Amino acid sequence: MSCSESISNNSKVGLIAENGKFVSNPQFDGGPIDYGLKILVGLTQYYSIETGISIEERIIRKWQVESFESPAADSMAQVRIKAVDTITIVDNAIAAYLGTHNLDSIKAILKSKIEDYKEQQKDMAAMTSLVFFKNGLAVFYSGPQSDTSKWFIVGKNKLVLAPYNDAQRRAGAKVDTAIIESIGSGKVRLKINQGKNFMYTNMRTFTKDDSVKANEVLQKQQQLMQAQVNRNQRVQSNAMANSPSVRFPNTSERLLTKRELSRYSRWELKIMRNEIFAKYGYIFKSEDLRNYFNKQSWYKPRYSDVSDKLTAIEKENVATIKSME
Repeated sequence: MSCSESISNNSKVGLIAENGKFVSNPQFDGGPIDYGLKILVGLTQYYSIETGISIEERIIRKWQVESFESPAADSMAQVRIKAVDTITIVDNAIAAYLGTHNLDSIKAILKSKIEDYKEQQKDMAAMTSLVFFKNGLAVFYSGPQSDTSKWFIVGKNKLVLAPYNDAQRRAGAKVDTAIIESIGSGKVRLKINQGKNFMYTNMRTFTKDDSVKANEVLQKQQQLMQAQVNRNQRVQSNAMANSPSVRFPNTSERLLTKRELSRYSRWELKIMRNEIFAKYGYIFKSEDLRNYFNKQSWYKPRYSDVSDKLTAIEKENVATIKSME
């Protein structure tokens, strides 16, 4: 349909073009069409009033981040995924960390880890909120941490977040800027400058349910971090067990029998049992064990309790060795 046809058709139902705008046609004054037009005009006036509210007034509230969009991160992820396909050799350290020597399995695991950043972005969004106060104060919440800034609008839609005090400036805090691309109906979209790159942050009005969700995600993140720490410690323990410096490597690899343990002296059994704890960095209280393990190049005393780090095999061997001492 051409523009002239559109105008012609609209004039037949109560609209005519006047100075580039559609207005009520006097020939159709009254009746359901005119009534509908009056409602439309009223709504238009209402939203015009809302649009007249300054950005400063509309941004003053607590916002919950719905999502992050990072074109640069998406592009880098694709580059890394392609790089994984070029891998032909895997060293023992990577194989031990990933739990397999199969090249195809390793590639699949690495690609999965790269793509995990999308889920991490979702979790980060769920834990992130931002409050703008009338006095120019802005508080940024990310999980259990928070940060304070000064905020103000420059020009039409440039949001500036500046250091709140001299202490922040001395600590190296920088001025961040973002373009408010859209704001209204309880939502705001920011385009944040990141040097040569940029990212988008989509936010909506904060609700009480967002606090519950943030706590759930935080607990999940803490559990994942602890699982990763335990995994790294097991890998380190296995690496130590395979080191020629470790006197009894089998204690972490398989269950020991009382028959094979019977050929060792009580002192050797004591060292064998405590070597399991030493591999995880246990700090020994007795002087004889402390003196012995401090002479071992691989021993790094760090923890007063490592019982929760032992594997099922190691725990069983500790009990068996203890019974033979």
